[in-house]
Amino acid sequence: MEVQSVLIKKKYYMNRSDASKKIRQMKFKVSINPNPNKEDKTHYRYRQIQPEKFNQTSFRTLSLSPSVSLIIGKLIK
Repeated sequence: MEVQSVLIKKKYYMNRSDASKKIRQMKFKVSINPNPNKEDKTHYRYRQIQPEKFNQTSFRTLSLSPSVSLIIGKLIK
């Protein structure tokens, strides 16, 4: 299983700059090309690997803390 995205809850990090600092502290990538990171009402999303490289039925969410979750999945061989 590999990390596809890291989700940071906006409740704990009110702006993308603070969330990006947390991502760097955790040794994850802040951005990958060509797709920009997305966000919704509750989370900042930091893609680590493009979703097309994964088996689409393998995605799972793993909570690391109340503020951070990982989207993990199995890479296509």
